[in-house]
Amino acid sequence: MAIGAFKLSPIDSMLCEVHYLPLNIRQKYLITKFAAKKMSTPQTGLIRTISEPYHKHLLKPLYIKLHDILEEISFNISNIKQKEMFPTIPPWNTNHIEANTELTKFNKNNTPHSLIINTFYEIINTKFKNYYHFYTDASKTTNETGFAINHRDEYSLHKLDPLSSIYLAETFAILEATLTALSSNHVKVLILSDSMSAVTSIANVHTKCNLAQSIQNIILLTDKSIKLMWVPSHIGIPGNELADELAMKAASSPDTKIYPHVTYDDVIRALKTKLYTLWQNQWEKQSNQNNKLRQIKPLTKKWPDPPVKLTRHEETMIARVRIGHTRITHSYLMRRELKPRCKTCNCELTVNHIFLECPTYHNARSKANINTSSLKDALGPGQEKNISIAKSKSLVGAFAIKHEKASLTKFLGKKPRAKKHFNQKPTSDFELYSFNKLLLL
Repeated sequence: MAIGAFKLSPIDSMLCEVHYLPLNIRQKYLITKFAAKKMSTPQTGLIRTISEPYHKHLLKPLYIKLHDILEEISFNISNIKQKEMFPTIPPWNTNHIEANTELTKFNKNNTPHSLIINTFYEIINTKFKNYYHFYTDASKTTNETGFAINHRDEYSLHKLDPLSSIYLAETFAILEATLTALSSNHVKVLILSDSMSAVTSIANVHTKCNLAQSIQNIILLTDKSIKLMWVPSHIGIPGNELADELAMKAASSPDTKIYPHVTYDDVIRALKTKLYTLWQNQWEKQSNQNNKLRQIKPLTKKWPDPPVKLTRHEETMIARVRIGHTRITHSYLMRRELKPRCKTCNCELTVNHIFLECPTYHNARSKANINTSSLKDALGPGQEKNISIAKSKSLVGAFAIKHEKASLTKFLGKKPRAKKHFNQKPTSDFELYSFNKLLLL
């Protein structure tokens, strides 16, 4: 294993240690991701298969497994917006979409808003004279997402699936404004948005966002002049302020018209969140007795980066003590012996006992600054430096009894360097232990 875990370590603990989805959950993720990919692709025969009800079979085919997964995690992929398979316009004929971002030179936090507004009107009157204005904005709360479009005395509100991100909500708003502009009598249209990411994505001919590509195709194929402009939010531009109010209303109002689509990217993002939540629920159901790592790592999230650079040996050592399976505590399983017991306390020898309880190692724990309040405090994130200090020669040498020195060295997985020839008989118990037991981790 990449983490160097000890033999017979629990699989669930090893997967959580490296933040890798369990295989049964990963299978659900891959099946659902495959189906979502096909649902977003037009003219695929799987759309009908996935969408229709099914009958029970003795052997479940893929689409029946998919239905079971979607029902288990309460997930829906039937409303994914289909991608455009090929660009409508050849790349060599593609013109750049004009997107004005001149107002980015102002920092609204330390620039008078009146100066930004005056510059805004100056740009409008010089570069976009006689253009009809559409203002767009989006709003997202914990459970609701919506966007709004306003132009003069008219406006429209739309609510998106809660899975939608704020970026795609802003892009959907620009798409809807573009479609509205096509059906209007205005030949020159300027769409104003306060989302820099959405505006620059649409203006980028190499964008990977399929929704932005759809907007590009619409703008480039029409005879009308449709241009984009970025404006900073909450500085007092009337059209943008109104769009912001309408977007919040769109997200919160139960009467808002629901936009029927959600993008593939948002579905995959929400799917990952669902499955990682499922993994967390499974992790919490495991007992601390069978899963020792859960005492130290109650969440399945990835470990933060350690405060010090660790060697490969130190990474292996830390992974073993966190999982709770080390050579001194679990090698008896391979040798078919009884569980080891602490000679000082006459109790079962465990990671918890050595790091928190055993008086034999009190001085060692103190010198390594190991917090003995709980196993999480002793071996949790940020304690890598202390754990690595605990295995150093100077600390191990602090134990007067050779048995203690050998036990801690064996427990932490340190390899002593044998300077004597292998044919020469060792002269001490520790050397005997080093030669016979510690040649390998």
